[in-house]
Amino acid sequence: MATIDYAGIYHWNNYFIGLIAGAIFLVLNSLIPILGMGILPQIALGWTQASQLLLIVIVAPILEEVFFLYILYNTTNKVLSSKLGLMGTLIAALIIAFGFSIYHLNAYGVGLVAAFVGAFAFRLYAIALYEWRHDLIVPIAAHMFFNAVYWGITFLSFGVIV
Repeated sequence: MATIDYAGIYHWNNYFIGLIAGAIFLVLNSLIPILGMGILPQIALGWTQASQLLLIVIVAPILEEVFFLYILYNTTNKVLSSKLGLMGTLIAALIIAFGFSIYHLNAYGVGLVAAFVGAFAFRLYAIALYEWRHDLIVPIAAHMFFNAVYWGITFLSFGVIV
């Protein structure tokens, strides 16, 4: 959870850390070709650019982080780490990253290996951010930033979204 001071105002440092973390992953994504998710246009029939933006940049990151991190990872980590300690946490992270990658195989419009590896790497990165800050907003902000840049590049390059 974001830290709340006595006035009930969220501290903004965790939001900025998430944005910076998303930017770092984007840089890594462009420097390491195997993580590259590519930009291959596909026409999203019936979707306006505004609805795509809302879904891809706002709704999907929130829902995916709540589901994959808050629900699945926390539950899996609790069970496995109680039996295996730190190794259980690592196994939980790998299991959740694998599931996230399978879920995203058709999301990028690239080959299966590139989509799998890119999503797997991002999920491990998001889990590391979550473990580091113990705050769901950090991976949500990183995910939103990543998706916003990806959406923007794809739209500006092709006029359509993958």
